[in-house]
Amino acid sequence: MWNYQVSLTFWFKSRPVPKVTFPLNATQLVALRRNIEGLMGELVGPTQVQALMVAIEKDDLDKTQAAAVVEVETMLRCVMAAEATRPFLKELAHRRFLLPSSP
Repeated sequence: MWNYQVSLTFWFKSRPVPKVTFPLNATQLVALRRNIEGLMGELVGPTQVQALMVAIEKDDLDKTQAAAVVEVETMLRCVMAAEATRPFLKELAHRRFLLPSSP
């Protein structure tokens, strides 16, 4: 059985959300994820985002990565509980950058 994953980003631009709802709906979550990826690119450099995401997934952050995660989690706390920020980032890292193992 084949398992395909596709991810396209043309850096995420969307219309402003007129009203933020809680919990965030699917469209808001997509916008949040893409914008968090953009912020990570600004913080660690665009070529280092994947390495940062893998480090988040493995709980193995270097000093620069840890500082970036602190800044990202501070921003995320504006839209979610503090205890939800790291699981959110781990899910983003896992779904976006780590492919499932082959059968």
